[in-house]
Amino acid sequence: MVEKLVLLLLLLPTLALAAPLTLQDALDRAKGRSLDVQLQSLSTEEAEASWLADPRAGSPSIRLGLRNLEPAAVALEPEVVARLRMPLPRPWDLATAAQQGRATVQREQAELSAIEQELDESVTTRFHALPLLRDAAAVATELTALRTQHLSLVQEQRDAGLATALDWLESEEDRRDAADDQAARDAEVREVEAELRWLLGWPEGEALELAAENIDALMATPLPELEEHVRLELERAPRLAEARAEIDRAEARLSRLQLQVLPWLDWLEAGVVDSASKATELQLGVAIDVPIYQWSPDRTRAAARELAGAKLRLEEVEERVAERARRQRRDIADARDRLAVARAHLEAIEAAAGPLVPLADAVLRVELEARILRARLRERRAVLQLVAELDRL
Repeated sequence: MVEKLVLLLLLLPTLALAAPLTLQDALDRAKGRSLDVQLQSLSTEEAEASWLADPRAGSPSIRLGLRNLEPAAVALEPEVVARLRMPLPRPWDLATAAQQGRATVQREQAELSAIEQELDESVTTRFHALPLLRDAAAVATELTALRTQHLSLVQEQRDAGLATALDWLESEEDRRDAADDQAARDAEVREVEAELRWLLGWPEGEALELAAENIDALMATPLPELEEHVRLELERAPRLAEARAEIDRAEARLSRLQLQVLPWLDWLEAGVVDSASKATELQLGVAIDVPIYQWSPDRTRAAARELAGAKLRLEEVEERVAERARRQRRDIADARDRLAVARAHLEAIEAAAGPLVPLADAVLRVELEARILRARLRERRAVLQLVAELDRL
């Protein structure tokens, strides 16, 4: 009993690896190995720490000196002078620096969200597409086998004088079309699987088994109204958050330049003079900065243009996001219409050809089965296209 328990514990990692991969596990794995996500995360952390570590207040200084080292007339004791100079930062400079720093963090976080969103879309579309493509490839393989069988039967009839050369040519054309379509489906499976393996960092020699997803529930998901859909996209689009953060950065830069024209205390100085010949002296001094050379509007013109450009870019991003939402709805509606046509055609073919299959001769039976498979393959393609459009949504 103990040996069996130990063996089971040793096999648990292998059993866990052999379990089908879920969509959430795939998304987490892709984010964990994505270089773009990791680099952007580091950039976000750097932005969060940089403005907190830069108070823009300058550094205090201590000045030491001796006076009266070589008196010309009267011999005096040397004086020891110590002065502490403390720069005084402008409060509005600190406030605008903090505003710009927070906006920079928001921009970097929005960029990270955009990268993660694009990665999620890439993984999700391939995760849903791969099982559907494998199913379509299996149907295409079965269709090719039927067309090959049909060609063999037509050749036998031709040898017996019951079929013409034109019948054989038509059968060969159908077989070639089926084989070409099968090759295309197999190539698409290999391409999508290779892309998904690369996104997940999945070893080439290890089988990639995906957990089943409820595709029917996904296709039946109702869409919100157009206005609600556009509003939701405008709220959650990372590129919009990035554009708004860029506006905040531009406003902070412009405000800092505009406020630099205000007079302010430049520094405060306190000193001590110690001498043996007289009492210790305390000295206090203050400097006021009057930036008269910055009272020109030209120095803020570039920052104002940058702010205006950031606002224009925000409007352009809003228009693109809204148009993308409308285009997605049109694409989904078109894909659903094509799926309805494909399913209606499949039902009609099955209703018309299905009862005839047991009664037909060998050649006609194979032809009927091939027609049903061809309609089923069209339906699989329509499902694949609709699921891809919903995943992009």
